[in-house]
Amino acid sequence: MGEGALIEGSDGKLYGTIAGGGAKGEGMVLKLNKDGNGYSALYSFVGILTGGNDGSGPQGLLEGKDGALYGTTQHGGRDGGALDPLGMLAAGNGTVFRLNKDGTGYRVLRRLTCGGGEGSSPWAGLTQGPDGALYGTTLNCCTDTNEFGYGTVFRLNQDGSGYRVLHTFGVQKGDGTRLFAALTVGTGGILYGTTDGGGTADAGSGVVFKLNPDGSGYTVLHSFPQKRGDGRMPRSRLLEGRDGALYGTTTSGGHKDLGTVFKLNKDGNGYRLLHSFSGQSDAPSWPEGWMEEKPVGKPVEWDGAGPQGLVQARDGVIYGTTGNVGKNGGGTVFKLNPDGGGFTILHAFPSFDGDGKNPHGTLIAASDGALYGLTQSNSTNNCATLFKLVIAPSVRATAPPSR
Repeated sequence: MGEGALIEGSDGKLYGTIAGGGAKGEGMVLKLNKDGNGYSALYSFVGILTGGNDGSGPQGLLEGKDGALYGTTQHGGRDGGALDPLGMLAAGNGTVFRLNKDGTGYRVLRRLTCGGGEGSSPWAGLTQGPDGALYGTTLNCCTDTNEFGYGTVFRLNQDGSGYRVLHTFGVQKGDGTRLFAALTVGTGGILYGTTDGGGTADAGSGVVFKLNPDGSGYTVLHSFPQKRGDGRMPRSRLLEGRDGALYGTTTSGGHKDLGTVFKLNKDGNGYRLLHSFSGQSDAPSWPEGWMEEKPVGKPVEWDGAGPQGLVQARDGVIYGTTGNVGKNGGGTVFKLNPDGGGFTILHAFPSFDGDGKNPHGTLIAASDGALYGLTQSNSTNNCATLFKLVIAPSVRATAPPSR
């Protein structure tokens, strides 16, 4: 399942994608109420093995301004549905699709062709800009001289017209490479994103970048690692906090190379690590001499590894998940303040029989004040699960009444 695979619709219902399963095993779009009732499979993808040119392996959803659902698939889209000549890779280079919230009106808006510099293999969902256009990312791009390139940012209209590659990665020195995450539209309409490779540092551990919706103004804001102990390989969507800063995670790096939470200003200044994950109490540290400064904050035992996307709830606190490790071995849900303080583990997966494990994607802070998320499997079988976590209200001290 893709990053950002769960959303709350304007009707208050939950919608999501799962990259596998469905009627043909090629992924599906699902819908259910926040109490767990009313589950339905809105659409099952049939793009690879059944001779069609549909997508396969959906990677996230967006509700557009018109109320319809928009998303991407990692594979599929090629006529005939056959596997590639080696019989190993899925046919087609991915698609952009549209679907009504009642399951009708499914339409492929774009079948990525992997030619002439067009992107291929989207690993994340879409973002809608103030202009109403859809913006997305691809892991690869294809040219006449470099069949598998380093990814793109693209734009298209809600009707599928106007497709355009805004930036091709890895062409200029110091550029990022390989995009696993969706874009964030910041205040002012500028696009922000991450790559898990490339950058000015010799290690090539990824960048944070920005560009304008017309493709101009591309700038690398931060290259990982700029110093020893920095995070590396960001693979999740950035969060623009209420303070206007950008927050994100890296899957690796930090004191024990198990990932970090970071913060930086939208002009690239003020970069700092907020938390460095320890995974478990006996996780080894980087070799002696790797760290140039002390680890960020106090080490937290069993805090998980491989942090994913972040969300800021109505209480102003930032929440996220780790995909694995933790006290019970299946990942965690955590929270921390925007200044990095108050780091707390809220749940360790799995904590009871049938609980989910290995959460994937970004949590959503729903209109009822609770957090919702998806896991890749559960403790008793290989089925994905949807979970809910109620946030405890903050306790505020009040002055005694005057007499």
